[in-house]
Amino acid sequence: MLDRFDRQSDRSRREEALRTGPGLRWAGVAVLVLIAALFSFLNSSARVTLDVGFTELYQISLVGLVFGSFLLGMIAMFLFGLRYDRKVRDTLRDHARRARSEFLPPVSIPIAPGPTYPVDLPREKTLSTHHPPEPPP
Repeated sequence: MLDRFDRQSDRSRREEALRTGPGLRWAGVAVLVLIAALFSFLNSSARVTLDVGFTELYQISLVGLVFGSFLLGMIAMFLFGLRYDRKVRDTLRDHARRARSEFLPPVSIPIAPGPTYPVDLPREKTLSTHHPPEPPP
């Protein structure tokens, strides 16, 4: 039994897409555009009244109303999809982080001890460029 994330199922989907080709997808888009153009042509002079609850809008173009409704629906689906997309991205990032931590052990780099900041040193040593002479051997 093949899982939907299995390589074999991915290969079969690619082969099916190559068999149907992009022509079938473009034909579907062309049919939708043709239907929209036909609707616009046949209803170009149609005017409607829109009741939005608190007011009524008179003599609105039917084609403009349908187009505006379509655009508002697309914007609403985009905005609602953002939350789900963020949730999926966070889940994938967590899975990747867990996978990296399982296969790559954390590496600790030893840090040599020493003065942390120049302010820890006496003031004259931080501002002076003069170095005291070394004692003779």
